Amino acid sequence: MKKLFPFLLLIFTLTVFSQKEANFWYFGRNAALDFNTGIPIPTNGSKLNTLEGCSSFSNENGELIFYIGAPSATAKNLTIWNSNDEPMPNGIGLKGDSSSSQSALTVPAPGQPNIYYIFTVGAQSSSNAGFWYYTIDMTKEGGLGDVVAGPVALGDPANHSKWTEKVTAVRAKECNAFWVISSYADKFYAYKVNTAGVSLDKISTINGYNTIDPRGYLKVSPDGKKLVAANMESGTHIFNFNDDTGEVTNFNGSTNLNRLSLASNLGYGVEFSSSSRRLYVSTGDFRDSSTENLFQFDLTLPTIGKINSSRYLIYSYNNKRGALQLAPNGKIYWTSDESRNISVINNPENLGSKTNYSHQSISVGNGAIASQGLPPFISSLLLPITIEDPNNNVVNNLDINLCIGESITITPENISSNNTPVYEWMFDNGSGKTKISDTSALTLNNLEEDDSGTYSLTVSLEDICGNSSKYNASFSLIVPSKPNVKVVSDYLQCDFDTNPIDGISSFNLASKESGLIEQGANVTIEFFEPLDTSFSSPITNTSEYRNTSSPFNHKIIVRVSSNISGCSEFGELNLQVDPTTLANYDDIYESEIDLNNADLTATMSAGSENAIFDFSDKIDNIILNSGGAFNRTDFQFSFYRTSDDAEKEINVITAPYDTYLFENDTQIFVRISKNNICSGVGQFTLYINKRPVPKGSLTAQVLCLNNPVDVPQLFTINLDGSSGNLTDTYKWYLNDTLISGETAANIDVNTEGNYKVEAYRNYENSSSSSADNATTVGYNTFVVRVSNVAKIENIEFKDDQDSPDENKITVRVSGKGDYEYALNSDIPTSFNQGPENLTYTFTDVQPGLNTIYIRDRNDCGITASQQISFIFTQRHFTPNGDGTLDTWKILGVDNSFYKEVRLQIFDRYGKILKNIDQKINNGWDGNFNGKRLPSNDYWFNAILIDVNDNVLKKNGHFSLVR
Repeated sequence: MKKLFPFLLLIFTLTVFSQKEANFWYFGRNAALDFNTGIPIPTNGSKLNTLEGCSSFSNENGELIFYIGAPSATAKNLTIWNSNDEPMPNGIGLKGDSSSSQSALTVPAPGQPNIYYIFTVGAQSSSNAGFWYYTIDMTKEGGLGDVVAGPVALGDPANHSKWTEKVTAVRAKECNAFWVISSYADKFYAYKVNTAGVSLDKISTINGYNTIDPRGYLKVSPDGKKLVAANMESGTHIFNFNDDTGEVTNFNGSTNLNRLSLASNLGYGVEFSSSSRRLYVSTGDFRDSSTENLFQFDLTLPTIGKINSSRYLIYSYNNKRGALQLAPNGKIYWTSDESRNISVINNPENLGSKTNYSHQSISVGNGAIASQGLPPFISSLLLPITIEDPNNNVVNNLDINLCIGESITITPENISSNNTPVYEWMFDNGSGKTKISDTSALTLNNLEEDDSGTYSLTVSLEDICGNSSKYNASFSLIVPSKPNVKVVSDYLQCDFDTNPIDGISSFNLASKESGLIEQGANVTIEFFEPLDTSFSSPITNTSEYRNTSSPFNHKIIVRVSSNISGCSEFGELNLQVDPTTLANYDDIYESEIDLNNADLTATMSAGSENAIFDFSDKIDNIILNSGGAFNRTDFQFSFYRTSDDAEKEINVITAPYDTYLFENDTQIFVRISKNNICSGVGQFTLYINKRPVPKGSLTAQVLCLNNPVDVPQLFTINLDGSSGNLTDTYKWYLNDTLISGETAANIDVNTEGNYKVEAYRNYENSSSSSADNATTVGYNTFVVRVSNVAKIENIEFKDDQDSPDENKITVRVSGKGDYEYALNSDIPTSFNQGPENLTYTFTDVQPGLNTIYIRDRNDCGITASQQISFIFTQRHFTPNGDGTLDTWKILGVDNSFYKEVRLQIFDRYGKILKNIDQKINNGWDGNFNGKRLPSNDYWFNAILIDVNDNVLKKNGHFSLVR
């Protein structure tokens, strides 16, 4: 057990001093909390409106007597309000500042009841830095108090402009005395406050210590041994403090400064746990949305290096910096600027995540808002008498969780006094306090649920200074009910492994867990061999446990532990093995899945090489062949892929079975149970009947017809849908309508449309007496399109006598084909498609004989037109012997299309100049009777008779140009 004799001599030196002086907190903008019930409860009426520093103080009964701070967030001076929320006389305009970290601290005057000293510090940022104190007399103003003296300058007034925003206090080692500490530059000033008043006692200089940045909190540990100073950008440092001499020195005798590692963050708030074992530091800037971190350090470690290595980040979020403060209930609170809630470390004595931090969970009251500061108190105010469990863990204000039947002893630390301390342990289960012991140590044996409640210790004594005092400590005990372990029937297993008669089998212990506990219970279930009486080696592979001993019957120990309390209860599970013969049941056959079954646009089936099997019929088959041994009412049938799964009852295939896919030749095991007891096992095989694959074609098959189409239509095309299996049968469909009587693999069709062929294959599955004929279907499709040669319905042409290059021919056809057109050539490269399928126009047709060809692109044939002749009568000629237009004639008639071409040439007076048969003569050369006629206009008459005896007559005039 830890002994604190030297320190505990000091705890009880002031008869008017107890933790209740810190029961009221006033801070922020009208925020106030009352800790008298142990739980912070918001209270109204505060006039405080301070950015950072503040102070409040209560009497020994926990009644507020006054509070101190700024009346506005920008005020450069402080105000003291009495318990009626009114400013005290002379209590307005005190030295100090709203933006000073610890602008005020209250210390009662030893030996002078009702006298209090108020220590204040200013802020360099407001040009009112410094260190002062005031005196309050609470006998004045009818017990509401009056500021009767001050300000009294402290420290080095000549260097007040360099003073920090820090002040803290702790009991001194001597009777009836305190130390009040502040600092500037590299110096700490320790003032002793005793019956003689306030006097400077010790100035400590720390070489290399730098407080250029004055911002941040200064705290002494409750045991008076350590001092921590946060200086924002100048760093956060830990020191030793001597509560006998007031001296500040480097931590643990180090010759170097001991700076806490804050990961480059700015330290602002600092606080110790009530045992002084843990240190907490908050970081952050004064700017909006800076990163605030809350760190924990373990001060039980011997060196600064190890302490820094113990740093643990409790929480991080964005806000302005915020102070930390230990409360009378042993918890540490963290303020949040501009928030209606502050945060709490519920178990600050615990390390790491066990601190039970709760973010912004404490309301500061309606209309009130927290700011960056919290009221500081004399550190030793918050040091309780330490009570410990058998493992020397401090349990002050903690919840202790124990289980039914366990025992515990709680021991307070030894206390030296002038008389024998009187101990009184009280118990409160919510219905009132009851005295249960007057011994120093409290022992609770064989705990029950009714032992849950709060246990509080009061120690009454006379300290070495001659003062009578009482001190308190408490803890809460939680004894939850044990988990309820249900009694389950024996776990009977059918032995159907490789040695079905040895009494050794596999058990799925995990499958029995739900039957051992209540539904929804938050517990952990463990299984142990009966020889493991220490329960140190739980069975790990609970899903495939094998009984290696005690064949046929084996007992397993079950431990059920609550995941909330950790408490456990025990039970038993008896394992029984029955020798079993593996029965062979009828195999099952099923058609493979059509992958295209759900695709409405699919043109063919596609086998998946797996299938879905419905085991419902198999259950009926097993019952039918069991000779009355099984039925659906009393027995359960479970299916598995492996015998191992069936043994362990894992990976069960459950109804409705349509989510399981099986491949060909898959073995299935069935486990038959009655009341969860194995009654039989069997096996059967799953076989896949593959779908036939008939032929098909997505490329259109063309059926060529006559034009006009014959009635009835005589032409057909053959479609081959054979699957390659001579025993398959077929059905044919045209546009989804069954074609009656067509059951062969091939079909001759004379109608266009979409044809579907279905191939049916009968599998004779005769591996058992209950053989069945399974018919499996596959399908494919054909597309048939009809076409024919074109029929010429009409030919129109334009014979342009002004220009032979403007001649046009338009042909119109009928038919079912896809047509393209050519002029005077039927080779494939000569054909062209027009904008319309049944009409085409040729342009720039030259004089002469022309033939039109129409080709069906579906290869049903080519149609040729009759010959079409274009003629052109020349408008002039030049008989100069150059080979161009040396004679006049009608162009386009030099072919066999015309039987006769007779021309007569006249002059302007009607005189016949020449009669010409153009079939044998090449036109008129411009001469008459051997003489050259002059340039002039001449006239002609022409008669043309074609091979069809059609007569064409033309006349007109032309020019002879010399």
